[in-house]
Amino acid sequence: MPFPAAVKTGTSSDFRDTWTVGFSKDYTVAVWVGNFSGKPMMQISGVMGAAPLWNRIMLHLHEKNEPTFFSTPKNMVQRPVCTISGLRPKSDCPSVMTEYFYSEKLAEYEHLSNNYRVGNLPAEYNEWLARQSESSFVDGELKILFPQEDDYFLIDSSTGEQKLEFKLANSAKKSVEWWLNGEKLAVNSGNSFFWKLTPGKWHLEVRSGEMVDRVNFQVQLSSQSPYQGFSILQEGIKNK
Repeated sequence: MPFPAAVKTGTSSDFRDTWTVGFSKDYTVAVWVGNFSGKPMMQISGVMGAAPLWNRIMLHLHEKNEPTFFSTPKNMVQRPVCTISGLRPKSDCPSVMTEYFYSEKLAEYEHLSNNYRVGNLPAEYNEWLARQSESSFVDGELKILFPQEDDYFLIDSSTGEQKLEFKLANSAKKSVEWWLNGEKLAVNSGNSFFWKLTPGKWHLEVRSGEMVDRVNFQVQLSSQSPYQGFSILQEGIKNK
């Protein structure tokens, strides 16, 4: 937006509903996009469905009303934080932003340091890392980000061909070899590879020079599942 605003998008299970709710200093706007019948849409998320409409509505509302900035929160102070770890930045942090803190929390902030080497982030950062066009966050490492060790996937044979995206962080930007159960699948220089989901127990291995990373995962037809509570999305398959 060309003016200060706060906004959050959302997508319900199976893409049934997409939401975008946000506000400026003068207006609050909520947008819902979906089928009145409750039928799922075709891979339309909140950022793709409702957000563009929210954007146009907000721009129209402010055409003749210059928006004002948000007031500074009372009893709070600003300090720099690393955008990767959310902690007090160290020298290896590639990006820093300013965040608000309560005054009584400053002593705690002063003792917080970026304990994560940026290339050694915890597992909750995996999806974010996989989406980065620059993989320098994983310094000199070859790391499989998805699937993860012992992941379990179910497939529904009635939905046609389904593929799983193997995701990789490869800071060296060299060609990598993808191996599955001892057989070479492909050689490429990208950070992802799409594989047709096939039932079985699988050992995925990625090689680049002397660097190697491995994970094991399992795929079964939904009718064969001994477990409950799993689902599949046509794109970006995940286990719950």
